[in-house]
Amino acid sequence: MNDLTGESAADVPRAPSTFKSTRLLAWAATYGIALSVVMTAVVTVLELVQNFAFPDWEAQLLEDNTSAIFFVASLAWGSLVYVAVLITSAVIFCYWLYRVAQNARVIGHRRPTTHPTMAVLCWFIPIVHLVQPYRVMKALYWASE
Repeated sequence: MNDLTGESAADVPRAPSTFKSTRLLAWAATYGIALSVVMTAVVTVLELVQNFAFPDWEAQLLEDNTSAIFFVASLAWGSLVYVAVLITSAVIFCYWLYRVAQNARVIGHRRPTTHPTMAVLCWFIPIVHLVQPYRVMKALYWASE
């Protein structure tokens, strides 16, 4: 029972807690970014091998050179996998950032001034993306302290 108002703890309305753990999202984003770095290296090596081993690969494809076809196909598939990994990592990172910004508004004793949606959108707005993501991450760090 509250001595000042005479209300019991059950009578006081509470804001619904929307805190959700971001540990799995952080793990997925981290390993997704690491995988995209590895895929960048793989595609780069495939391009180097193709350019040095088959400088005239277009003509060799017309001659049905199987090793040229293999390298061109592996470069094409490697590039597709790279783009898929990169897009997936970006989506997971954006969702993780949104969830962290939302959690900071719920539990932080210093409320961040940025809305969770703007925390994500600022990465995609030209000129703004040069400064605002740093400010957002700094505000989220201080709000989580």
